[in-house]
Amino acid sequence: MALKTALGGVAALVALTVGVASAAQADTSSADKGSGDSAAPPLMRYPTVHGNTVVFEAGGNLWKTSTRGGTATQLTNDPGFDQDAHFSPDGKWVAFTGWYQGNTDVYIVPASGGRVRRLTYHSINNPGDNGQLKPVEDNRVVGWTPNGKNVVFLSRRDSFNPQVMHAYTVPVTGGLPKKLPIPWTGPLSFGPNDHTVAYNKLARVYRPFHRKHYYGGQAQDIWAFDFKSGKSHRITHWKGADVWPMWSGDTIYFSSDRGPNHIQNLWAYSQKTKQFKQLTHFKTYDIEFPTLGGDKIAFSDAGDLYVYNTKQQQLTKLDVRVPLNGVKAMPHWADVAGHVDESAIAPNGHLAVFSSRGALFTVPAKYGSATTLTQNPAADERDPAWSPDGKQIAYIGAKGDHQAVYVRPADGSGKPRALADGDKLSIHGPLSWSPDSKHLTYVDADQTLWLVDVKSGKRTKITRDPSETRGNFSDIHWSPGSDWLAFSKATPQPMGNMTVPNIRAIYLYHVADGKLTQLGDGQYNDSDPLFSDDGKYLFFVSQRIVNPTFSNFDEITAGLKSSGLYAATLKKGTPSPIAPRVRSATEGLGDDSDDSDDASQKQGSADKSASSDHGDKDDKNDTSGKNGKSDKKAKHKIDHKPIDIDVAGLMDRAVRLPVPDANISNIFEAKGIVYYTTEPSQTIEGPLSGEKSELRAYDMDKRKDQTLETDVQHVALSADGSTLFYQHKGDWTTRPASFAKNPGDDAVDKIDLSGVKRWVVPEAEWPTAYGEAMRDVRDYFLNPKLIHKIWPAIDDRYRKLLPRAATRRDVDWLIANAMGSPGESHMYVRDGDDGWKTPANTTADLGAEFALDKASGRYKISKIYTGDNTVPGYEAPLNQPGLKVKTGDYVLAINGQSLKAPTNPYKLLQGTNGSTISLKVADDASGKNAHIIHVDPVANAHKLHLLAWIRHNRQTVDQMSHGQIGYVYLEDMEATGMKEFIRQYYSQRNKKAIIFDDRWNLGGFIDPMLFDRIDRQLDGMFTNRYRATSPTPNAPMGYMAALINRGSASDGDIFAYMFKKDHLGPTIGSRTWAGVRGYDGAFDLLGGGSLVVSDDGMYGDNGKWIVENIGVNPDVTVHDKPEDLNAGHDAQLEKAVHMLMDKIQSKPKTYPQAPAWMPAFPPQPDYPTCGSDQVGDGVCEWDNSKAGH
Repeated sequence: MALKTALGGVAALVALTVGVASAAQADTSSADKGSGDSAAPPLMRYPTVHGNTVVFEAGGNLWKTSTRGGTATQLTNDPGFDQDAHFSPDGKWVAFTGWYQGNTDVYIVPASGGRVRRLTYHSINNPGDNGQLKPVEDNRVVGWTPNGKNVVFLSRRDSFNPQVMHAYTVPVTGGLPKKLPIPWTGPLSFGPNDHTVAYNKLARVYRPFHRKHYYGGQAQDIWAFDFKSGKSHRITHWKGADVWPMWSGDTIYFSSDRGPNHIQNLWAYSQKTKQFKQLTHFKTYDIEFPTLGGDKIAFSDAGDLYVYNTKQQQLTKLDVRVPLNGVKAMPHWADVAGHVDESAIAPNGHLAVFSSRGALFTVPAKYGSATTLTQNPAADERDPAWSPDGKQIAYIGAKGDHQAVYVRPADGSGKPRALADGDKLSIHGPLSWSPDSKHLTYVDADQTLWLVDVKSGKRTKITRDPSETRGNFSDIHWSPGSDWLAFSKATPQPMGNMTVPNIRAIYLYHVADGKLTQLGDGQYNDSDPLFSDDGKYLFFVSQRIVNPTFSNFDEITAGLKSSGLYAATLKKGTPSPIAPRVRSATEGLGDDSDDSDDASQKQGSADKSASSDHGDKDDKNDTSGKNGKSDKKAKHKIDHKPIDIDVAGLMDRAVRLPVPDANISNIFEAKGIVYYTTEPSQTIEGPLSGEKSELRAYDMDKRKDQTLETDVQHVALSADGSTLFYQHKGDWTTRPASFAKNPGDDAVDKIDLSGVKRWVVPEAEWPTAYGEAMRDVRDYFLNPKLIHKIWPAIDDRYRKLLPRAATRRDVDWLIANAMGSPGESHMYVRDGDDGWKTPANTTADLGAEFALDKASGRYKISKIYTGDNTVPGYEAPLNQPGLKVKTGDYVLAINGQSLKAPTNPYKLLQGTNGSTISLKVADDASGKNAHIIHVDPVANAHKLHLLAWIRHNRQTVDQMSHGQIGYVYLEDMEATGMKEFIRQYYSQRNKKAIIFDDRWNLGGFIDPMLFDRIDRQLDGMFTNRYRATSPTPNAPMGYMAALINRGSASDGDIFAYMFKKDHLGPTIGSRTWAGVRGYDGAFDLLGGGSLVVSDDGMYGDNGKWIVENIGVNPDVTVHDKPEDLNAGHDAQLEKAVHMLMDKIQSKPKTYPQAPAWMPAFPPQPDYPTCGSDQVGDGVCEWDNSKAGH
């Protein structure tokens, strides 16, 4: 059945519609769909139409139905995911993007049904988890060439930047794709002839976030380009989004949010009348994925299918039944091992509890069986904490649309009991039990720390720390007597008219009276406070060690390994743990003097006693020192009594324990042994090469420190102090808690998770994952008043569609649309576990371009990217020393397989990543001088394309300026950007001018580091006897300019803003992305995937919000036109060179020359007399009381 309305008139609708109205005015969205309607079809997207047939995606596969609706028939049936369907002009084929074998590529299938045929073999591979490559979505089908012989698709395969996609055609008969002569593009549509296209300049519509009401630099307009003339012109000028151009005769149809509700609707632009007309009037949901087929346009809205007849001006909603088999949502067993969120060790060290895929599992360390505590497949239970008495496990679980703290019997018996619901706010861990198992602490989304009585559920507010959106109070520790809490938080510091969070300080909370006390004066970053189990000391970590380390490139220093381990006595009279010790001649002879006044000697004896019995409880007579057991018989006394702490002056009694400088992250203590972990020094992109995390131990008695294990994570100590628990090289491990470095193989146990599985019911997980996403936005979004006002309606709008989700991608699409509704910049979701993804069969890359010799059917090398073999990541496979291959050579075979058209060269490169391959190359197609070479291909040639682009731009600048202007490109504001800045900047900073290219900047966080270097003022110069001079500070003396464009995103926005605000030079190009509301970490969702929420925002020194959804306007606007770029001209870059050369020539900047040499005793100026201070023989005696204040 089809529902029809005539645009411009009033039509009586059948009973399935709501009311009677003109489609030009009615809300034809299906806002009421999916709410309890079991007959509602699955979400249907990516439609294409030809004649009376519509093909669309539902449940991850392609289906076919009539323009009159009815029961759909399945066109593809595979374990992958199909999208971007497009009919061929003759209606015989359907091209689509298929996600098979872990990759997305271009496929075609007969419209009448039949075998799927693959056309492309290229993947964009990024490093993934566990070092495995993870292909990203690419090769997006956007249509066909007018003659129907080629499929048109978008790809990043030879792009220097992930934001930039190029358009390619690939023959339906197979072969090498060919790039269309448009420098960069998004969705496009051919005009009435075969040499004009209407297109968007970016493929923003394919991004995994759906930012609505967006007006920044990437707000899309529609352009036209003529391949014959090489000319382009702009068609639309709307401030918002004009996307999905479809060219039919004199009319260009497109989707736009230019209507009164700013909802994406179908529009038409007449090239004759130059008039715009709105064709649909959806008021709730955006239309998506419109495609043109003859005189019809198919699109989806809220998961429903519509067809608009351009001749009859008639909109038809299709009533479609889709008989899904549900294969992609089938329940299945999933491994736990690779999805562990958090873990905890039992108090006796015999078992551990893990949270994975929303469920809790207890697993024994040596023998026994694993227990699944969570039976509900819709549950998401996280952050387990085992009670010290071993009887209960606390965790965080969902309770309606918020979270609660639960406790349940550790043995799996009984039911969970909710303790606290966090005032209907999100809750985050870690949960912390008191040693007597009577109390718990948790933190809510308001960053408030709460104490809850486990028996009664009574809650007590302890304090709040708003310095971070999440992650506060992660270092809570209890005193042995359960009467004190110690933790760190940011200290407030007055600054002008406000109070700002400063460095972290340690706080003590007394449970009995609720008194909270800050320790110390806030001079140092103190954290990780820990009470000794004998109640004598407070251990803590502090950044009091500077270790100023020189940069290899400039005067900037960094403090490395700045943490130390400290101990403070809780009572004034307790001796220092590192006080001097002396030996007695009568010690151990039964005549130790009790009246000795040597307090440190007494403490020494106590410390020795404290070191006894560090090993297993059942082996007390081992005197060999093996297995960590002491030969002392005396017992270390654990004091569970309340502690009377002398809080005043406590930090003045702190001393540093003799352990190496390090980056200390966690500390534990039992029986006189302090265990702690150290982290490797961090570079911007991760750990410093050669360094690993370590588990270390310090023996209070021996006063020695040593490493117990390396490459460890998630370290914990059992509540009884007997067992260390950690993850070592991926294996969960337990070992006796002792000072022994090698406790023996029999003492170390691996906790085997290989057989532990979770019963996954995807359709039960999806509502939970959706609810988690909605809750995280509600509780962590930057503007709490705004989000609480608008979010319930947004949530409800997309929750109604949730019952129609047939795959996890459907759920993620709903989440993404909801998150995009506020129009904020950093609001997006990352894909969850679809279940259908198979291991990636990635394609390697030779760092070269191929060209087809049509006469012979052979492929020759048309370009070799030279890369830089001295820099990791820039190695060029075909530019290695001694390799006999050059541009123009023919590749006759790959790994012994003959290469000849129509075989795609990349087909033979599939699955070769990480392997050495053989190439048979020759001078010509006939095989002249054929020989075999061996090559190590790269997984991703992006860096080779990037380096080539940088070198080309630098060469252009160098030639135009005769070597007077430098060029520095910033791809991002993270590791790559910092590395490239250092490699490029220091060799060019003394030139007469520098261009900083911020275009296509992917963002990050390093803007302060860059401006520390480029925004400096010269104070003077140093020279030596040879007149070699250097500035101080090392400031750039030349002029500067910055290139910006729509791809300058996030911290790229901030770079543009600061460069312009600080008047460092002109900004040239086009308006930036407009996104400076960032986030601090991601939120995990049930079933994999995550989302980020804008939880902080930037405002200017004028107290007003800046940049967000506006962007940074350049001082000089220059657009990047395809005709210029195709002719080899970068108009923005060239404009910058011309402007800087004008500056250099009109007012050159120079360093000051060194003055003439000084005489041996230079004449001195006349110093002022002493005046009234003169005494004696002209000698001055300064009277400071007269100095100014």
